[in-house]
Amino acid sequence: MDDSVSAGIAKLRRAVGVRAVSRAASAGVRLPVGDTLDTLLPTAIYIALVSIIDESLEKYLQAKYPEAPHHNLNSRIECMATRSELINPDRLREIRSRRNSLAHDSDVFASWGETEALFLVAEEELGHLDLLK
Repeated sequence: MDDSVSAGIAKLRRAVGVRAVSRAASAGVRLPVGDTLDTLLPTAIYIALVSIIDESLEKYLQAKYPEAPHHNLNSRIECMATRSELINPDRLREIRSRRNSLAHDSDVFASWGETEALFLVAEEELGHLDLLK
């Protein structure tokens, strides 16, 4: 649909390259704010990637079903699930719930593994909808 989705995902993938902070700490090299970055960065990337998914689904629904209710991520997922447009709507429901926890609970953080898995889900679902170039 538009290159900005692919570009946004690519930008976030590059940010994951900052995992060097984590690798340095594992090797015994102390970097300033390494632990903080290693805790906060995957959470920020997770939330940003869910935003890309959310905005992509919104654009898709506006183009294909302009009359359909799609006021937030939950309603977009439900609208598309009803129409069998998604590969795995339950997985997207879990991702939305996890994003909400990360955004609203001050003691909840995403792991690098969760964030990397989310890239695969995003590429699979958005690719399925032909939203990636």
